[in-house]
Amino acid sequence: MAKQGSKAKSTEKAETSTAQASQATEAQKRAGTAQAQAVWAMKEGHHKEAEVAARAATDAQPRSAEMWFTLAWVLHESDRLFEADTAYRKVLALDANHERAQNNQKNLRRVMKPGNAAAHQAHAVRAIGRKQFKEAELAAQAAVDLQPENGEMLFTLGWVLHESKRFFEALTAYEAASKHAADNAALWFNMGNLLSQLKRSGDAMNAWQKASDLGHEKAARRVKREKAS
Repeated sequence: MAKQGSKAKSTEKAETSTAQASQATEAQKRAGTAQAQAVWAMKEGHHKEAEVAARAATDAQPRSAEMWFTLAWVLHESDRLFEADTAYRKVLALDANHERAQNNQKNLRRVMKPGNAAAHQAHAVRAIGRKQFKEAELAAQAAVDLQPENGEMLFTLGWVLHESKRFFEALTAYEAASKHAADNAALWFNMGNLLSQLKRSGDAMNAWQKASDLGHEKAARRVKREKAS
């Protein structure tokens, strides 16, 4: 009986090992197919499709430096520099000697201009325009990290968070910005819109009024409409 039990356990282990090997092979195939789709999509100029495929490849093989490199390359070519930098770091964590990732990251960081808050802010604004909110947040946060008391940098971060519908985080950033950029009409107008979304109508009206007093035409029209209603 003992021998039979031992044999059964050995058979079970062998079957488990075979199943795991089969799953690994299938994951490798899925990753390879997705990676090839990402490369094709990039050649055709379909950046969004390429990103979806590249992320599918990393999902299938999360420990593959090559799959992460493909994603980093797609993000890099899509001008999503901060997200690409994060992906390159992942590649190098998996393979510290990955030469292409090392070279690409070096070139990327020349463009990113580390230490230049204004460059990060400008990149964040471009990313907002493309609705690339994750990239915009990373860039805006980098700008704030460099100049934490700069109202314009804080306003940009608040704007990104607002567009991402992270309302309470956005309000915190707007309020911090208002301490350093009280004469920014766009800041007060955006803050009014956000407060309105949070159902704080009185505070929203005060913010719009400040924007209007600073010459913001949309705010002036909003104040007039609110008073008439």
